[in-house]
Amino acid sequence: MLVPPPTFAVIMLRTAIGTSLGAAPFISSALRAALVFGLGYSDPFAIWTGGEELKQAANHADVVKARITNANTKMNPGWVAEDKDAYLNTMTTYQKELDELKGYLTSTGTALQAVAVAYFAFCVMAVTAAAFIFACLIAVLMAMATPGLPAVKAAAELAVSGIAMVAGAAGKVLTGITAGATTILLAGFGAKMFVGSEPGGVKGADFQAITIDYSPLSSNDYVAPKKELPAPAGP
Repeated sequence: MLVPPPTFAVIMLRTAIGTSLGAAPFISSALRAALVFGLGYSDPFAIWTGGEELKQAANHADVVKARITNANTKMNPGWVAEDKDAYLNTMTTYQKELDELKGYLTSTGTALQAVAVAYFAFCVMAVTAAAFIFACLIAVLMAMATPGLPAVKAAAELAVSGIAMVAGAAGKVLTGITAGATTILLAGFGAKMFVGSEPGGVKGADFQAITIDYSPLSSNDYVAPKKELPAPAGP
């Protein structure tokens, strides 16, 4: 199985996790930062791309509606039977469902992109924190040969502990944003009425090409339109 190469954001998080784990034997609070960064592990660019693809799918709904409208304009003026009204009513309902689907896809795409932005901001914060943790680690290593090691190590522990707390708070914000996007995604199950719809009674109609057959019917297939005759005149 081919594995796609990691994006820059994934590399950033891996660097932050690796730096924190490397510092953990000397600065114990770095382990907590590594766990927080690990929980935030994701690929913001892939999430953003997914949102963009959903928005493009939403735009395709307009293309389908345009094809339906174009087909309706080509109807034979002589088509006056009741099935014409049934067809137009079905198409009206289907176009409304397309509008609902477009709204859902657009909302979901926007929500995913909001999550992607939040994740990327978290990545930037993580790599910045990792650089600071690395600096603290160097300070501790340099102080190991000096009498000032306990004070330097305590200061590093305090600083990295503060980073872990900030990272944890950022993680909670990220979780809230992701939860909101998930709510929108779950609400999209309402789109099943679109997916399960069968316009005109034709299962799986995709409207890639829409035509109306106006060829004459045979005598066995022809059904005369229903006519409302006036009531007989009274005496």
